[in-house]
Amino acid sequence: MSIPIDRNKLALLAKVGTRLKELGEAKKYEDSLIEFAQYVWPVVEPAIPFVRGWAIEAIAEHLEAVTKGHIRRLLINVPPGFT
Repeated sequence: MSIPIDRNKLALLAKVGTRLKELGEAKKYEDSLIEFAQYVWPVVEPAIPFVRGWAIEAIAEHLEAVTKGHIRRLLINVPPGFT
């Protein structure tokens, strides 16, 4: 199963990343995926508020661990409608 990619949202996220670098704020979000997700959420889903919960934080922590090489294999199952 492939996830559909919304090219408009990807372009907006690229602009957010560029703007963060210009403002010197990129360092603030480089070490925390959950903080970055919360920061860019209004760009991704402007009509839906970001709800920070234990499940989202756990997913972010595990993805960070994969990036750092602490976890080599990771499978995350999320039921439909729970993201």
